Amino acid sequence: MLSPQANLRLLQRTSWSGYVYIAFLMVGIWPLARFFPSQPPSWDAAQITRIYHDNTAGIRIGMVLVLVGSMFYVPWTAMLAKLIAAVEGKPGILTHFWIWFFVMTYTIRRSLHRLDDVPAVSAASVRAV
Repeated sequence: MLSPQANLRLLQRTSWSGYVYIAFLMVGIWPLARFFPSQPPSWDAAQITRIYHDNTAGIRIGMVLVLVGSMFYVPWTAMLAKLIAAVEGKPGILTHFWIWFFVMTYTIRRSLHRLDDVPAVSAASVRAV
């Protein structure tokens, strides 16, 4: 068990991990990968493919930053669950919801990275151009 001072220092440090996570996410998605704002729905497949083809290095570097930044998501989630549990007095419904939300978010992220047909679709789109 941590002393109250050590517990406070730990909470303060892990609360900053949320800001670090958001910073990595925003830098990776916005200026490097250029995923925001999204392309208009009126664009055809050739225009969309050209964007991915012309910015391959930026997308890869941006997604590496997003992956590195996502490791800061875990301590931030744990800190929020601990604070919610402290407010509730015991691990209650909000604590369990927050932990469940983290597990589901992590599971969805992992499953999105494992789509088997994405390279085939991308290769077909590149050949169409």
